[in-house]
Amino acid sequence: MNLNLLHISVFANFLAFVVIVFLPKTWVKRSVTVAVSFAGIGALASTILLFRQFSAPAPIEWVIPWLKWNSAQVNVGYYLDTLALVMLTSVCVISFLIQLYSVWYMNEDPAKKRFFGTITFFTWAMISFVVSVNLFASYLFWELIGLASYLLIGFWHEKASARAAAIKAFVMTRFGDLGFMAAVILLIIQVHNTDISFLITQAGSQLGQTQLLIIVGLIFLGVMGKSAQFPLYTWLPDAMEGPTPVSALIHSATMVAAGVFLLVRLFPLIELSSAGMHYICFIGGLSSLLTAILALLERDMKRILAYSTCSQLGFMVMAVGAGTWSGGMFHLLTHAFFKSMLFLLSGYFIFASHHSNDIFDMAKVPLKDKSKLMLALLWIGALALAGLFPLSGFMSKENIFGYLLEHHHYGIYSVALTISFLTAYYTSRMAFVVSRDGHHQMEHHTISKGLNIALRVPVTVLGLVTVAGVWVFFPWLKEFFQLHLELNREFWLNFGITTTVVLTGIGIAYLYFGRKTFSEKGWVGFVPGLDFLIAKKFYLDIFWNAVMQKGVYGLAKAGFWSEAHIVNAAVNNVGYACVRGGKAVTKLQAGEVQRYIVIAVLVIVAVVLYLTFRG
Repeated sequence: MNLNLLHISVFANFLAFVVIVFLPKTWVKRSVTVAVSFAGIGALASTILLFRQFSAPAPIEWVIPWLKWNSAQVNVGYYLDTLALVMLTSVCVISFLIQLYSVWYMNEDPAKKRFFGTITFFTWAMISFVVSVNLFASYLFWELIGLASYLLIGFWHEKASARAAAIKAFVMTRFGDLGFMAAVILLIIQVHNTDISFLITQAGSQLGQTQLLIIVGLIFLGVMGKSAQFPLYTWLPDAMEGPTPVSALIHSATMVAAGVFLLVRLFPLIELSSAGMHYICFIGGLSSLLTAILALLERDMKRILAYSTCSQLGFMVMAVGAGTWSGGMFHLLTHAFFKSMLFLLSGYFIFASHHSNDIFDMAKVPLKDKSKLMLALLWIGALALAGLFPLSGFMSKENIFGYLLEHHHYGIYSVALTISFLTAYYTSRMAFVVSRDGHHQMEHHTISKGLNIALRVPVTVLGLVTVAGVWVFFPWLKEFFQLHLELNREFWLNFGITTTVVLTGIGIAYLYFGRKTFSEKGWVGFVPGLDFLIAKKFYLDIFWNAVMQKGVYGLAKAGFWSEAHIVNAAVNNVGYACVRGGKAVTKLQAGEVQRYIVIAVLVIVAVVLYLTFRG
């Protein structure tokens, strides 16, 4: 029964993709129905499986031999332990809710059949990555996730900015993917096995420290690309050129979550390298801090949320590097729900402000034209992102802070507090500005009852999970994520510090953006040079443009020249030599008797001279 439920969870979205591909172009509404229905079936199956399998003593392993090379064998199939089960359910449920929301968002788009076909393929690739029994197969699905994200980010390919964003995302994540591929190859060479169960239990004992550090570094390079870590995070804000449901899916439970999940999945192997763990922690903290700063002056609501995603992913990576895989994974889970809700809400407010992403344009819309439900959910999501009690974001962040204090990582704890302050400030800034009462009259759009359900149900469900989900499932979560919530002095000290930091960030945001008069820059304008650095995005975009134009493009031009003037020229010259030789030989067979006589005489003379001088 459990295996059948797993089959349904994995292949429901893939079957939807296949059906949509073969549906006639005119059957647009049926393609939407197929996508949402099959995604709903997958979400239901994964939820039932969660209740049935969560406390099971042994994981589900379903293995089929695929490739064999000397003593190495590559298998395909499923490896579903509790970690993969939790991730599987969150991906299936969030994907279903986002596809339901897309019924409203993509209602008037003429290419929605292509949209739903691609997004179901995207979801299937992520699900298959999560439950793969083998790291080699995981890598293949990892690349399919990248392909699908390229297609979705560039979905509106008629826009030059969308095409550029899709190419940028595809190329920059390839830098990281090369590292992941190299790590898989090294594991095949060194330990002849890439099964997940083997890697997390036995592979470490067969690798030296140097080998282990190299493999961990290469795996993390893949994580840096997919999960947008320094210096490879610049593609993620540009990925906002895709439709808002795509942004919600990429930033919550699929593409960027794949990197952090990979770290947690292989944590028993990765933690054996102390140097690798320190490097992971450093890059995670740096990424989180820089991208939080970049969000401080951003006006585009989706880009604010994108920088927030980069920052929170860095926060998770920092937690894993510090030694708490459960802290990183728990925050990944809670973040997936409230961040997907925030992105879906951004789509609503963008529509309300006549397709403007600027939060200050949204502020011009009168409050009476903004749904009270949507505003309430916006604040719930913002405060959960800030980590305020009693929302889910508080619980997962508090778990990380508690671990850092307990293990005396005071430096990392200070960095985490700084990130929390910045997060509370810029998310509150966004919420305060969007919630303002404007005076510009907007045209009202009436939507049908069905579309209204598609709009409101997903964000409401995600809001309920954000508010109460952690508390409802607390007994399970406490056991799996090893939550330490004893009400002792350390707990109350940590609670007081983190809550004070968060409330300070919210309070400062209120002073600048919550009153009648406000400054667009806030306190950032008083820090010398900070607004300039933010405008330049810490020069990373300039750096990568130089790398692409002078490095990659220059290398491509050199390759093109060498192919044209060396490789092709050598091949072509062989052909030209044959042609010229053939033309020369044909002159010997011209059919002129006088020429034959001359040639015969010359040959005889040459032979006589040769024999004479040789003797």
